[in-house]
Amino acid sequence: MWDLLERTGLVVVAHQVEGDEHVDRQVGQFDPLRDTAATQLLAAHVADSSPEVAAIIVPDGIAAAVLGYAVAAPMGARVVRLFVDEGLIVSSGGLERNMRVLVVSPVADDSSRALVERYLRSMEATVVGTVAVVGMGSSRMRPLADLETRRVPAAECLHCADGMVGRRP
Repeated sequence: MWDLLERTGLVVVAHQVEGDEHVDRQVGQFDPLRDTAATQLLAAHVADSSPEVAAIIVPDGIAAAVLGYAVAAPMGARVVRLFVDEGLIVSSGGLERNMRVLVVSPVADDSSRALVERYLRSMEATVVGTVAVVGMGSSRMRPLADLETRRVPAAECLHCADGMVGRRP
């Protein structure tokens, strides 16, 4: 799983110094077209582990939309993008009342998840689940992979002890 996340840019494995602590893994910029095979495999994991739905709901953004379509295709579901327009949450269309939906996002974001869920409640949609490809350990979204960034003091950093300062482990 971690290899797929790296191939799509969602996770960056690199030894970095942040203040007095050292970090060996962090969330990167998701690029679903960087490695389309990896994106399709991640999407298949989401689709295979999710209940049957009529629509996949994704946040605004091209990367999220590509992920949504990759998840929706094997499920036979439509994709509905939600975005903010002049302070209002609107959909790209295709969302019907009482529709069973799955919320999918590249990275867990509880603030946008709450807005999306409020909008879906107003549409009387049945949210059967919320899935993020990468979670951060504290999100309420179900992650495929949970990235709890490991921070250690410089004196305890195994990468520094191995002479890997500033290099990829």
